[in-house]
Amino acid sequence: MVLYPSIDTTKYSYKQHSKKYITLINPTKSKGVNIFLKIAESVHDKKFLVAGLREKTLHRRITNLSNIKFVEWTNRVENVYNETKILLMPVEWPEPFGRIAIEAGLNGIPTIASNRGGLPEAVGEGGILIDDIHNIDRWVEAIQSLDDEALYNRLSENAKRHAQKFDFENTFKDFKGVVKRRLRIEL
Repeated sequence: MVLYPSIDTTKYSYKQHSKKYITLINPTKSKGVNIFLKIAESVHDKKFLVAGLREKTLHRRITNLSNIKFVEWTNRVENVYNETKILLMPVEWPEPFGRIAIEAGLNGIPTIASNRGGLPEAVGEGGILIDDIHNIDRWVEAIQSLDDEALYNRLSENAKRHAQKFDFENTFKDFKGVVKRRLRIEL
């Protein structure tokens, strides 16, 4: 039995949503920044957003691409989600849990993610999973598939619904059920 972390869903739900960018948060090698850059190089007609960066060499590579906007780390993550149409998670390692997929989902933002680690559980039916993560064409196809408004809207609604499963009340209810079944203790 896996008990997932809870998220204060009220803290990450925002009203405005401009849907301008395909976003990568925390651009590091393990989070798939190199895959992301190849995708951005391949898709010239889309705008990309990179949020948060610590490495200067990587900053130069990112800012050299005209279709990528860069923003520094911020405590106001709503500014990032408010401009995001699609969250991209081309993670190269077995990510234990993709919390940002849940945060994005609360705002109806579908996620395209690597089919690795805990990402399938975090994305649920609110996005697209990529098996062959180094095949850039798979990422591009997934991005282009979300130009279909009906598919985008379906995944957006699925993402919202799925993200609610990680609300504190829901995860605490699951926790109490496990404690009751395993330890025979009523909380």
